[in-house]
Amino acid sequence: MEYEPINEPVVQTSPLVTKWKKLTIFKKTAITGVSLLVVYIIFTIVVNLLTTTTGLQGNGLASYAPSVPQSGNRASESIAEYDSATVAGVDAEDFETRDYNASIKTDKLAQTCATIENLKPLPHVIFNFANESKTSCTYRFKVANDQAESVLTTIKELDPETLNQNIHTIKKQIENKLSQRDILERNLISTEQVLNEALVSYDNLLTVATVERNASALATSIKNKIALIDQLKQRREQTRQQIDQLNRQLADQQDRLDYTYFSVSIYEWKYFSHESIKNSWQQEIKQLVNSANDVLQKLTLGLLSFMLYVALFAVYIIIALVIIRLGWRIVKAIWKT
Repeated sequence: MEYEPINEPVVQTSPLVTKWKKLTIFKKTAITGVSLLVVYIIFTIVVNLLTTTTGLQGNGLASYAPSVPQSGNRASESIAEYDSATVAGVDAEDFETRDYNASIKTDKLAQTCATIENLKPLPHVIFNFANESKTSCTYRFKVANDQAESVLTTIKELDPETLNQNIHTIKKQIENKLSQRDILERNLISTEQVLNEALVSYDNLLTVATVERNASALATSIKNKIALIDQLKQRREQTRQQIDQLNRQLADQQDRLDYTYFSVSIYEWKYFSHESIKNSWQQEIKQLVNSANDVLQKLTLGLLSFMLYVALFAVYIIIALVIIRLGWRIVKAIWKT
């Protein structure tokens, strides 16, 4: 039984592929290089167009992180709770400090502010800050502890919108500062003793220097002793400064214990206010002027900017077409040679 031979299908090769295979390595490299150069130039033009028109940069996408709301401080709470169990020592309450923060809204601003201002002449009240404006007034002052309740009653009679009380102990801070001062005072005494001994030793060296002939050795000893004395004097001065600073801090802490601090903010609140209506109209007119100015700018300068962008697009496109055409001619010329 005879079998007819199976004719395998002949794969037709594209003339372009055949021509490419016949090219030399040099021509293939030249055509590939010219093609890549044209692609790179076109890519650069496109990127410049996007950058110019949209403002996008390679790293132009800023990272975004959601904002984290800030936690409220103790002054924003109604009545701050005091946890004495967290304080070491049974006498922690003897070192408690108190301060009050009040916010008042009123339709009689001048009269309400005058009520707080009338506290100034009192001998047990010391004002630290006062600020007054057309719509508000703010005061910060301290009151001797034994008179704090009467001042607090005066503030409550003004019907404050919020009245916050903060209580905390400063026993630990005072103990730490007293301990630091005690250490510094002992160091100061020790430095004074060493300095006095160094001064006596220096006087003895001067005496020896007058009777000994070894001037070089004595000069070296005296020089070293002078350097030691200068060092001790600097240490003494630094220790004194640190002690003075601690004493000032302790005085401030004592002041916190002897006085109760108040912060009062008063705001004008009226259902019908000529000033508020006037400000509202002024704000709306200002916004209208800004809107009209924005529209005018877009119709003039904005239109001109748009025309310039269109012209820039046209120039880029023409340059791209010229480069593509030139590259195609170079590739054809290499191909045919």
